[in-house]
Amino acid sequence: MKRIILLGTLVTMGLFSNAQKCKYDIDKTDQFSKESVKAINTILWGNKALNYLAATIYCTDSKYELEVGVVFQGDQNEYMEIDDVMQLALENGESLTLTPEKKIAPKSVVGSGQVYSIYVPKFKISRDDLLKLSQSRVTGWRVNLDKNYDFDFTKRYKKNCEKFMESTNCMLDLTPAN
Repeated sequence: MKRIILLGTLVTMGLFSNAQKCKYDIDKTDQFSKESVKAINTILWGNKALNYLAATIYCTDSKYELEVGVVFQGDQNEYMEIDDVMQLALENGESLTLTPEKKIAPKSVVGSGQVYSIYVPKFKISRDDLLKLSQSRVTGWRVNLDKNYDFDFTKRYKKNCEKFMESTNCMLDLTPAN
């Protein structure tokens, strides 16, 4: 009997020690729609002072969304149109193609004597797409504007992509109502 209790205790402790710990950057209820909103942000490329790519995954009561912040050096005046796509290459050979929900204008800022252009498109993303992102690391990210801008993660920022995978796993634990 003692062995059964001891075995049960060890199994329970093992389950809790392997439980995923999710830290949400946003965890609130929207004051107007009353929807629950959770989000996790991951800086994937660079840092906030240079060219960078960051992704925020949102889960509300009704949907999943992926918001991507992309910063380029220089003054970009190209709009990201609804038919412009972002593509993600995954380590397992698959890829995802995302289309922005609306036309996005760049915002230009000046920092350290340099002009930067910022795009922040938002994409609806399916649970199946999140599942793909949680199972295979992102190895490349292509932003299509007037030309293709590629971010290659095969040699740099691998740990950031692993954090992004963890974020997608956290969001999979949440289920929108739709």
